[in-house]
Amino acid sequence: MRSFNWERTYDADLINSYIADDPAFFRVKDPHDFPNVVFLHCEGVGIFPGIIRGDEFHAHACVIPHSRGRAAVHAVKEGIRWVFENLPVDRITTKADRTKRHLLMFNAMCFNRTHADEKYVYYEVRK
Repeated sequence: MRSFNWERTYDADLINSYIADDPAFFRVKDPHDFPNVVFLHCEGVGIFPGIIRGDEFHAHACVIPHSRGRAAVHAVKEGIRWVFENLPVDRITTKADRTKRHLLMFNAMCFNRTHADEKYVYYEVRK
């Protein structure tokens, strides 16, 4: 399995190229304007924006379509390691629509289900 290079990016054009079509995000002018927001980039995989709240990194994933599947799961596991080695957090949280595909994907990435509501299932992984 190939190795994935994760890095924090402040390149607004790069960030916007991934999140432009995602209604969950607004276009970024200057990432430095949001000190608690971290944009992690992995070339050929996607960008993972997240918010640091205390000891938690709440993450979202914008994975490009041709990078989904087994390689993306491996890349995310390396991204999780990067977060714990480089950010002052003890856990990563996220949420996903209630689908079997998401359940299998998050289980493969070592996320634990914490709870659910009518629309989302919530996951976390601890240091």
